Amino acid sequence: QLQLILTGSVSIFQNDERSKEAWRRVQGYVQQAYNSVQAPGTPIHEPKEGHVYKEPMDDAYFAVLALDPTEIEVLQLNRSGHLRALFTKKNAWKGQWLVP
Repeated sequence: QLQLILTGSVSIFQNDERSKEAWRRVQGYVQQAYNSVQAPGTPIHEPKEGHVYKEPMDDAYFAVLALDPTEIEVLQLNRSGHLRALFTKKNAWKGQWLVP
């Protein structure tokens, strides 16, 4: 019930020291998410076909994203009344209420 919109620039780190260091902290079965034999979105006949993984596992499809935000918009959904606000870097991250 919380929605965020982040605006800014993103740097992608893949197959470099930053991504290798982060990959070392990804442990066990979580590595499987980056090591399926078939590419994400590939049509399959049954769900178990989507759970076949490469061995040995590697970080070929792993990346670190670094966001430098300039705006953050927040929408809190609530039965008693939604709340919406905008925070901008140019205003030293001071918030401004918006109509939900």
